[in-house]
Amino acid sequence: MDSNGDGIIIIPTDLDAQPVNPAEAARSLCAQLDRTGDQISAAIKAAAGQISNPQRLAALSDQLDRLAQSIQAAADQTSEEPARTELDTVEAEAAALLELLDAEKRLDEPAQDLPRQLENLPFPLDKVTRAITSNPAGRGSIDNASKAQRAQGIRLLTRLSLNFVGEAAKREIDRLTPFDRRALLTIGGLYMNGAHTVTLAQIYAKMGGGELKPEQREKLAQSIETLCCTRVTADNSEERAVNPDAPKIKLNFALLEARIGLVEYRGRTVDAVTVLALPQWLQLAELRGEITRIPFEAFTDGLRLTDQSSALSDYLLDRIAHMNNNPQHAETHIRIDTAAAKCGAQLNNRSEKQKFARKLETKLKHYAAIGHITSYKPYESGFVVIPKPKQRKG
Repeated sequence: MDSNGDGIIIIPTDLDAQPVNPAEAARSLCAQLDRTGDQISAAIKAAAGQISNPQRLAALSDQLDRLAQSIQAAADQTSEEPARTELDTVEAEAAALLELLDAEKRLDEPAQDLPRQLENLPFPLDKVTRAITSNPAGRGSIDNASKAQRAQGIRLLTRLSLNFVGEAAKREIDRLTPFDRRALLTIGGLYMNGAHTVTLAQIYAKMGGGELKPEQREKLAQSIETLCCTRVTADNSEERAVNPDAPKIKLNFALLEARIGLVEYRGRTVDAVTVLALPQWLQLAELRGEITRIPFEAFTDGLRLTDQSSALSDYLLDRIAHMNNNPQHAETHIRIDTAAAKCGAQLNNRSEKQKFARKLETKLKHYAAIGHITSYKPYESGFVVIPKPKQRKG
């Protein structure tokens, strides 16, 4: 089956051919109709993650059902002419439906060049937000009590659950990956900088991935789809029962409210994302007063964008943030074996440990170069990191 280049199916009918047997001709035409239905079904499935309105999806599904009935009607014909009539009807309906699908995938807001200077990236430090992007799906609780409070038997609990719905459920996703978290932080940061519609290539570059190639494009699109299909419920009623001054948290939200689609950018039609609302995970971290800012450049450390590399960055940037935000913190020690455990790296021999240590040092060297830390120095078990100069208040 051919396409005209715009995604519209062209069904060959070969009107000049003289069939030997009308029944065989009808069966042949009906086989074409079956293939048409399969292609339309595949098109709808591909578009499902890009059409955020459930009513629109339902309407498209109804149209597919009607096409399926037309196909069945053609299959029930026993002569050539009725089958050709049905074929003409279905061909027109198929073309209209695929045009509609293409229109649904086009985003209203155009993508723009990103500002040369981006404000720093919001980086949450609260336990709840970190748990959202590290724990497997299911119900659990986060204890916000300090060590001293826990020693006294005090628990400040926030109940938390993650549910994967839609396409994420179909793909049997059971947890978010470090790559997903990197995408979430990057998109949230771009949104805070006023970039509400951004291309996948822009997102991937700011994630630290460099040029977006086809295989990475698919991975990033699936990651964004997963974030849109991840629903979070957070409730800190138990914490407030112990500490009434704690901010009230009773939320049910999607990690990312966005649409994936097509936009015109620099004279080309490209994949893009429109973020529809301020991500509530950012609001949650702001509510708890446990959020910091890091330079966007922190992600572009020159290493390949893998889950392990992203997880190592998360660990280091979290440690550095707590150090930089604490006036009494003169330095922090990063142990190589602890960092490896935090990002799932296996250090089975000396060679693997040395290779991992080089990756860790590459990141620290980059953070020093962009001014996110003052310096670092090796010690027997890892590296000592010196924070940025403390800002004096008043």
